[in-house]
Amino acid sequence: MASTRLGQVSSRQKLEDERRLPFSVDAALLRELGERIVGRPYIALAELIKNAYDADATEVELMVEPERLVVADNGHGMTPAAFEDRWMRVGSPHKEEERVSPDLKRPMTGSKGIGRLSAQFLGNELQLWTQASRNPQLYASIDWRTAQRQKLITEAKARVGSMPQSERRAFPRKLAHGTIVEIDSLNQTWGAEDLRGLAQEVWALQPPFSPSRGGFEIKLDTPDQRAAETFQSQVSAYLDVWYARIKGQLARDPSGSSGHLNAELEFYDGERHRFDMKVDPCRVHHAAIEIRVYYLKYRQSHNLSVGDLRKYFNKWGGVHVYDSGFRLPYYGPDVDWLEIEMDHSHRLSKSKLLPASEQVRNGMRFLPTNSRVFGEIKVSTNEELNHQRKKSRPGEVLQIQASRDRLVGNQAYDDLKSAVRTTLDWYANREAARVHRSREQPGEAERVSTATETLDDVVESLEPKLGKRDYGALTSAVQNVRSAEHAESAKRERQTRLMASLASAGAASLAYEHEIGKQFRRLERIERSLKRRAKEDADLAPLARELNAWLKQAKRARSLFSPLLDEERRETAKALPGAKTIKQLASDLELILEGVPVGIDVEPNLFLPTARYSEWSAIFQNAFANAVSALRGKADPLIRISGGTVGRNCQIRIEDNGRGVDLDEAERLFAPFERGDPNEVGSGTGLGLAIIQMLAEAIGIKVAFVKPKEDMSTSLGISWRPSK
Repeated sequence: MASTRLGQVSSRQKLEDERRLPFSVDAALLRELGERIVGRPYIALAELIKNAYDADATEVELMVEPERLVVADNGHGMTPAAFEDRWMRVGSPHKEEERVSPDLKRPMTGSKGIGRLSAQFLGNELQLWTQASRNPQLYASIDWRTAQRQKLITEAKARVGSMPQSERRAFPRKLAHGTIVEIDSLNQTWGAEDLRGLAQEVWALQPPFSPSRGGFEIKLDTPDQRAAETFQSQVSAYLDVWYARIKGQLARDPSGSSGHLNAELEFYDGERHRFDMKVDPCRVHHAAIEIRVYYLKYRQSHNLSVGDLRKYFNKWGGVHVYDSGFRLPYYGPDVDWLEIEMDHSHRLSKSKLLPASEQVRNGMRFLPTNSRVFGEIKVSTNEELNHQRKKSRPGEVLQIQASRDRLVGNQAYDDLKSAVRTTLDWYANREAARVHRSREQPGEAERVSTATETLDDVVESLEPKLGKRDYGALTSAVQNVRSAEHAESAKRERQTRLMASLASAGAASLAYEHEIGKQFRRLERIERSLKRRAKEDADLAPLARELNAWLKQAKRARSLFSPLLDEERRETAKALPGAKTIKQLASDLELILEGVPVGIDVEPNLFLPTARYSEWSAIFQNAFANAVSALRGKADPLIRISGGTVGRNCQIRIEDNGRGVDLDEAERLFAPFERGDPNEVGSGTGLGLAIIQMLAEAIGIKVAFVKPKEDMSTSLGISWRPSK
């Protein structure tokens, strides 16, 4: 018989009793996979929430009790066929194949069917209700312990059937589709401290600075609900007291292997810088970057404690990575993935990443530590796979590890890490330049004063060489400069007082809004309870109606803060349509108008100069407040707003038929704390017109009292030259 060396056996070797055997998988592998891949309870819950996100849900309700977990969403649900083909199949590749969700086109967050492993990791028993549109409601239950006793996964069974119409479960927002997963016989004990930690982990799941596509809200219901709500309101305030903010993106060019890193840096005082750097090669399709730097010393706005801020950022600070809108748990203050702490310990003075044109002497000495930054880096590993370059190797594409808590450390990851770190190095050098300027250059008032003294010396030295008339004219000119300097110093002092008042008012307003939001939620729960009890006790009905009316009025008052709370309105400057914007402002400021009718006659094609909505809101808020004060006691009060083009200029007039303004004295009223005759005006701070003037200068418009039309008493004119 011919022999064959080991390793060279032919696949066509003749055998006795030849047969085919399939591979089998032990059912215990399910539990081991869950323990190894999921690892921690909040990661397991995050995977179930991600499934809801992939199903185009807009709301997820997460209920955590000592003996039970429930995750309910209003996504598109599953048909019986989808449940069998996808949910019952561990390792289903459908998310990798589909890439985006069916309706909202969200990049898929999952890829390997980890959700059902998470369910097994959390507890031994599972019940599931799911319903797709125009389909019966499907019910399934699984006892993982029984499944393990079957030894083989292929022998493990789930109990599945359709729910009777009368016993169907309701989904969030009472929609007729969604999925509910209930897990019992829990493997973890959820004490009070665990629930508080879970509230923080759930809040941190999504990027704090930008919403998810299509809107996505996670509602957490725990026995310590108030603590969870308090934590969220505190965090919102913490993140808003930044010293500097970096916004940027790393993007590969549509064709080719190179890309660009673009960034914008804004300091708290309005100083801005831009940065653009070519990246070649660039193995990342797209990454969005936002990093906020904090200065954790001295008094903070919103009356926040520096100690509380430090405690929060020590635990939650650092630069976090979000894959398709969900945080990867690995990244945070304890993981120096950007090597910031290491370079601090080495006292690095020069960046290894920035071009020479962006380097400043000892610039890296101002690199912030992980406990002074909070950043979100947004990527989508599914989109990266979808847009990978032709012939690219696995190491050239951003990928998530099987542990689901971090990215694979390959070449694409190195490109991402380098880009993020470059923006921080850039910030450090710009901050160094600011510090050098403050140390090496005197302030504006000091420069003007020093220049005037120098000019005095020059004039005195020229006296013997000049005629009496020329010397007198030069001396008079120097005196005018000195007078102008004193006037400018006085103006700066008034503006400083004004800015201090505005900063205090703004901080108080935001703190008030955060607190009043919590009170509203409590009152709304009380109102709902009253309505239910009023069905049995008619005496409670009037009280419920009165509380409802009061809440509506209070929410109208709360709307005054909306321009401050909406980030786009507060931060985005653009040319707004005149008529539409003014009508919206009149609606927003209805409470300030106190029922005074407002007539609006603005040309439909008029656009306001580029500015933030919040700036226009502040201008009109103060103009309306002054007008309403002048109209008190008037039988037929009226405010009229007109706007259009006059010659080469554009203008808006805010007029009223109140007491009127003396045009000869009108300019004085724009100074901070200046007011008219106290016997003729009501209570006020004297800041309204000063705020209008300050904002007008910032926007680049002119504001002044002008002669009103015949049927009006006061006319505040706003004018500008439109840009070509």
